[in-house]
Amino acid sequence: MSVDRPDPATTADRTVVKLFGVLLMVVGGLVAVLSGLCSAAVMVAGLANGFHAQLLAALLLPAVFGGVPFLAGAGVFWIGRSLWRGPQPTAIQRPDQPKP
Repeated sequence: MSVDRPDPATTADRTVVKLFGVLLMVVGGLVAVLSGLCSAAVMVAGLANGFHAQLLAALLLPAVFGGVPFLAGAGVFWIGRSLWRGPQPTAIQRPDQPKP
């Protein structure tokens, strides 16, 4: 009986790539969450301190300045997620079909 065993070098390389993907997901998630919370806190503080006359500025300024790091963090998270998941099959293969 022949057992298909993966190449140890390939398995180690894949493990490193997955670990790096998880690291990117953690860093990107932290950047996105913390910048989003900071932007929300600035918006709430601006509205609570009587910034009602300039409502657009109270909402738009933190969204613009906090939105850039949020999008960067979300992008890093997305890249890390794609590294962690690895290449995905293009077609669904049924269990009864032989592998190509």
